[in-house]
Amino acid sequence: MEKRPMLIITLSYIIGILLGLYLEINITLYICVLIVIIIIMYYIFWKLCGKVTNYSCISRVIDKLICKTDIKESSYKIGKRVKLVSICCLVIIISNTIIHQKELRYRNLYNVIGEDVNYVGVVMNEEKESSYYYNYIIQVKSLNSEQNNKFKNTNILLKIKKNKNSNVKKLEYGDLIYGIGNFEKPATRRNYMGYDYLQYLKNKNVYMICNSNITDVKVIKKNSHHAINMWINKLRNRLKNNLIQLLPDTNAGIAIALLLGDTSLIDEKQKNVFSNASLSHILAISGMHVTYVIIGCSFLLKKFDKRKSKYFFIVFLIFFAQLTGGSPSVIRAVIMTSLMIISKLVYRKSDTINNLCIACLAILIINPYNILNLGFQLSFLGTLGIVLFNSKLNNFSVKMFAGTKFKLQLLCNKLNNPTYSKLNAILKKIKSILILSISANILICPIILYNFNSLSLTFLISNLIVTPIIGLMCFMGYATLIFSTFSIKISKISAFLFNICILTFNKMAEIAANTTLLRFLIVTPSIAFIVIYYLMIFYLAFIHRKKYNKIFIKVVAISSVIVIVFNLIKINNSGLKLYFIDVGQGDSTLIVTSTNKTILIDGGGSETGNYDVGEKVLLPYLLDRKIKTIDYMIFSHFDADHCKGLFTVMENLKVKTAIISNQGEISDNYKQFLQLVKEKNINVVSVKARK
Repeated sequence: MEKRPMLIITLSYIIGILLGLYLEINITLYICVLIVIIIIMYYIFWKLCGKVTNYSCISRVIDKLICKTDIKESSYKIGKRVKLVSICCLVIIISNTIIHQKELRYRNLYNVIGEDVNYVGVVMNEEKESSYYYNYIIQVKSLNSEQNNKFKNTNILLKIKKNKNSNVKKLEYGDLIYGIGNFEKPATRRNYMGYDYLQYLKNKNVYMICNSNITDVKVIKKNSHHAINMWINKLRNRLKNNLIQLLPDTNAGIAIALLLGDTSLIDEKQKNVFSNASLSHILAISGMHVTYVIIGCSFLLKKFDKRKSKYFFIVFLIFFAQLTGGSPSVIRAVIMTSLMIISKLVYRKSDTINNLCIACLAILIINPYNILNLGFQLSFLGTLGIVLFNSKLNNFSVKMFAGTKFKLQLLCNKLNNPTYSKLNAILKKIKSILILSISANILICPIILYNFNSLSLTFLISNLIVTPIIGLMCFMGYATLIFSTFSIKISKISAFLFNICILTFNKMAEIAANTTLLRFLIVTPSIAFIVIYYLMIFYLAFIHRKKYNKIFIKVVAISSVIVIVFNLIKINNSGLKLYFIDVGQGDSTLIVTSTNKTILIDGGGSETGNYDVGEKVLLPYLLDRKIKTIDYMIFSHFDADHCKGLFTVMENLKVKTAIISNQGEISDNYKQFLQLVKEKNINVVSVKARK
């Protein structure tokens, strides 16, 4: 507590949020009673630590119970613990109350669903176009509804229907608008553990959806935001346009994501390549980008006063966070770097874990729902993994390969080969990259498994082959941005080199993505498994501290009992189960028999569009149900809206038997089915109606 107080406070704040989200209770009343009891206890023990000579019998009984010989010393230690518990309870109360009030506000706002309302608001983002709508986030200033006061300064998603016969100009960032619309509640998950659009909007701090016609929205005033925000937005758009002008379309999208944090111009196919190559983190602005920015600024300001340069760095980092969109990963990096700089300014030692906790607490105070944001989880857990395990793994590797290094040196000496030092430097670099990647993935691995059902070791290859070029990419990219603000012609030279870097990066990503031998499909792990995994990992991180041994053994024992009980309950409830899966167009039904046989009937799909319902809905659903083998797959017929989703399942899971009807005609879908059956060695049973 004394060394890292922010760690205790942050963990308590997170516990309060999770209690409010998952238990859906307001624990304030219960903890307030507990706080009163703790304060009374603390007062008693504080008195015992004072100048009291006549101790009561109660104090002596307490002293015997805690097995201490010195009443004052034992009372002082207990007083410290009581103080710690009091602080934890107070923080839990605060965070739980905040999340409870937010949840209550959401429920109250749903009272206006279906109402036609007039609203006035400010456009908070650039237009995002979908197939049928222009989408904007609006901060409501006034609303002609009974819930008017509750809606003030609330963010809503404005969906303006497209009108092909109208050439109305699109809304712009900072526009103050008046409109007429109809409110609707965002969709929640339609399948077990499926995509929750409502939760996604909560992460964006958006409360409601408002549908309007394009003719019902009018701009009252331009540039209604603060002048600094307007200037940063114009600069961001200018830099985006410069990159689009200087680079080919595909590479421009990657450049904008890498340098400005906007991934909207990267197509879905390219995103899948980066995801399969375990390189998606490269496109998210994070500590790596901030480090390169600091190095660049340090080089430019090396002749200036060092102390004044540090003040400039802090201001510039805040500007950089605004420029790049303010995602949780960039805010974390900016806060941690700023705290490190401030510690140097005040001549104090910087503690990385304390800095990480302060950054986490700041982001959760801004929006508690960020705790469920995947980018937030990966950013903080990855950084924590590096802090906890990087040095430990380095020390372990030194001990493990000490003999190999000595033999290599002897061999080079015998051959009079001077290349030992160069070879040793290369091996050290490779080792540091691998250890850094492994350290980050130790803590994010369960999150990846839970969200993507994929265990991929390609990060070992991808980070090795990509890391050497990332620094050059960032340097050339930011140089291109700076030059382009002065002259497009001058920036063409750096843009040419930057384009070569992006092409090389793409090629390396494709190589890593195609390394399928290191990628495994995994069923969704249970929450209990994830909790026990983290308990084991943190125990290993602090294994040298013997005082944690007893606590750890107790926690693991309790957790194991809970897991066993839940599994026993699951076994006892193993009857016939019938699940109807929402696959959009078409139908899909999953049957699990009492003997655990799985039967899948149809899988949805569509002939048009790029949306693969099998990949996005059906396959994740089966893995969430912990199913990797289909005993019987039944095709009612081979129309796309019934069979397309099943093809994806056949490609990724084990299917024992496929049951089809006699085919009156040979369609393209049936040909694809026959090809998959041959490749996967699936038994086919053809059935027909009895006469």
